[in-house]
Amino acid sequence: MAFDERPVAFAFRDDEDAQGNGKAAQPPLMLRGVLTVPRAAPAAAAAAAAADAADAAPVPAPVVLLAHGFLAHRDSIALFPRLARALASQSGGGGGGGGVASLRFDFRGAGETGGPARLGDYASQARQLEAAERFLEEEGESGRRFRVAGVLGHSKGATAALLYAARRARRRPASNSSSSSSPPFRLVHLSGRFDLTRGLERFVGGADKLSALLRGDVPSLPVRARELAGAGGGGSGGGGVGRCPPPPPRLVEFDLTPAGVRERFDTDVAGAAAELGGCAGEVLVVHGSGDRAVPCEDGRRLWEAVCAAAAAAAAAAAAAAAAEEEEGWSRGAGAAGRSRARLMVLEGADHNFTREEDVEAALEAILPFLLGRAA
Repeated sequence: MAFDERPVAFAFRDDEDAQGNGKAAQPPLMLRGVLTVPRAAPAAAAAAAAADAADAAPVPAPVVLLAHGFLAHRDSIALFPRLARALASQSGGGGGGGGVASLRFDFRGAGETGGPARLGDYASQARQLEAAERFLEEEGESGRRFRVAGVLGHSKGATAALLYAARRARRRPASNSSSSSSPPFRLVHLSGRFDLTRGLERFVGGADKLSALLRGDVPSLPVRARELAGAGGGGSGGGGVGRCPPPPPRLVEFDLTPAGVRERFDTDVAGAAAELGGCAGEVLVVHGSGDRAVPCEDGRRLWEAVCAAAAAAAAAAAAAAAAEEEEGWSRGAGAAGRSRARLMVLEGADHNFTREEDVEAALEAILPFLLGRAA
């Protein structure tokens, strides 16, 4: 099945970040990315044309958000464009022509998106994902409207995706309850970190320099690195029209301050995992056993945190249901609707899934999980 790709840009105004730092509101930043959509089969296209002629409201098509990592852009790892094109090329995914659309975009300070890069701006990146959601669900693209069905994040983007999913659960409590008729929202946490107090040393030249920064011996440390180039994600995924090339890798330069370190350390990964575990979502944690950047144990701890929260929420719901039954009520509360989490460890895979067999194994795990959301 074929797909279409086209470049898109949408506005992001981070007023929440400006207020938190005591700064005046800034003009909106245009976040740039690629929207990959299934090309409608003739029957689906005819049905859509008939609906337009009848002035009927179009049914929003499912779309998945893809969030890249640090020192990377939307196509830095081959898995992202491969996954986007494979999702759109599948049949039976509920996306009109059968596949599922996806939006992969460059966060602020990465790829083709302007603005300064920051190491600890996880909350801001979660709000950038919300901006992508508003663009797709409220504005649409080329006359098409979408509903965000899930999110996948890699590395730093996995933490941003987790925070976004937890914020979304707070914003849309009805859609995350067991009584909702909507399918559960799905999160794929790929090579993500659980303990954000670890891993900074490799960006600043070692543990001694980081300790000096935290002691106040130096006001800041320079971070200078070039983004991972990426390969454009050829390979499988159907017949593509207008395939968008990856952006050129940019040189990332900024100064890491103690405030930036605290911003990272204060990001509550465990709290977001617990919050998500208590609602009607589904979580797939994928990690390579050969990941030297983020230990596989981080993925396991994230999975355990979601499972523990889901079990606690189910127990509390069951207890509440039992108490209500004793009082003559029967609402049917129980384990139904609580988050389900799965852990998949890919043997030998590294942080970026650089081997072809690791890309294929990741696709085999992720595709049915995300397509099940829209079925």
